[in-house]
Amino acid sequence: MQHDTLQQWLDWLEHQHPKLIDLGLERVSAVAERLGLISPTATVVTVAGTNGKGSFVHSLGALLKASGQRAGLFTSPHLLAFNERILVDGQQASDNTIMLAFDAIFQASQQLDISLSYFEYSTLAAFYVFNQDNLDFWVLEVGLGGRLDAVNILTPDYAVITSIGLDHMEYLGDTREKIAFEKCGILREQTPFICLEPDAPDVLSAAFSSHHSLVIERDFEVVESSDTVTLTDRIRQCQIVVPQTGLSPASVSGALMLATHWLDIELGDDTAISAALASHQLAARFQRFAVDGIEVVADVAHNPQSAELLHQRLSQLPLKDGAKRIAVFTMLNDKDMNAVIDCLKDDFKAWFTAELDNPRARLASDVANAIHNRGIHMISVSKNLRQAFARARSLCQPDDQIVIFGSFFVVAELLPKLLPYAKLPSIE
Repeated sequence: MQHDTLQQWLDWLEHQHPKLIDLGLERVSAVAERLGLISPTATVVTVAGTNGKGSFVHSLGALLKASGQRAGLFTSPHLLAFNERILVDGQQASDNTIMLAFDAIFQASQQLDISLSYFEYSTLAAFYVFNQDNLDFWVLEVGLGGRLDAVNILTPDYAVITSIGLDHMEYLGDTREKIAFEKCGILREQTPFICLEPDAPDVLSAAFSSHHSLVIERDFEVVESSDTVTLTDRIRQCQIVVPQTGLSPASVSGALMLATHWLDIELGDDTAISAALASHQLAARFQRFAVDGIEVVADVAHNPQSAELLHQRLSQLPLKDGAKRIAVFTMLNDKDMNAVIDCLKDDFKAWFTAELDNPRARLASDVANAIHNRGIHMISVSKNLRQAFARARSLCQPDDQIVIFGSFFVVAELLPKLLPYAKLPSIE
């Protein structure tokens, strides 16, 4: 198919498949087989979990790069540009490189008379790009669940499960046990894996005994302070300066465990490890900006588990006397909006919501009603997020704080307005 720009390809991908989310391995496996992508020579690390997947992928990527290993990283979704999803040696794949991958996938799928979703194209594009290079590692973030996700067509050499929370319940089930079962689908017989979920459901706990595993609070302990994380296991104790980059301490610790126990790569001392991690920025994970005397926080919290983490971080960042905190917020239809609001309802003086230009978005009026039903009366509804943000700023005085959250799509729309401003330190 002839498309002259990457954006033209992406516009076509958004509408060419009958389902936005189409779980299952048969179609995508067939196309991968045709392209010779099903058995990479590189070491494959597959990462599943409700939250923390991207943080783990980037933490491990930083460590691999610092040790001289060549790695391809695949994550989703993106914030500002599709190229963010596909990194080789820490660099985003170029438009032309991705377009060549898309064209190859299109030709193969046409030959097989197979239709693929946007995410399936994205996944195979990453595999295709990585396969063109002589990489040591492929580090892959599962998109949704695990068992039936396109990433799972590959057999991982190592697997990681970062967390188990309630999200995507219409696809994965309505309990943590059911969701854990889907995420455990990335495990193969005897696949070594790391678990960063301290409250593991039974199906996940059962995998500990049948696989070579490293489990948080069983095999290693993570202790956080204001600017460091101390990791203790049976071999060593290390104290890492937490980088101001959005990487979570649990993900950093899990990546260190994988690197030092199983990958056998040389990382140097604690100072060298801290420097390596500081080189990777993960945007919109409690990312703070100073905007004309007002602090603005951008965070992609979009489910109850990540909302609880956002609440904890806000509690660590008390406002000055008389200052107020304002939410700019909306969510997608398939997210547990009521649980998210319940978690954060006491953190904000006022809520600004708006229509979001996304087919999965909730109506702003529905969001406002959900907020109002919790006894909150300072609510503003705007026609779009830019207007909502402008109205929130107009209500602010110096030392006030605006928090933008609810979806990757919410943050993606407003992040370009924030990037020109000075960044403030993280509180990880």
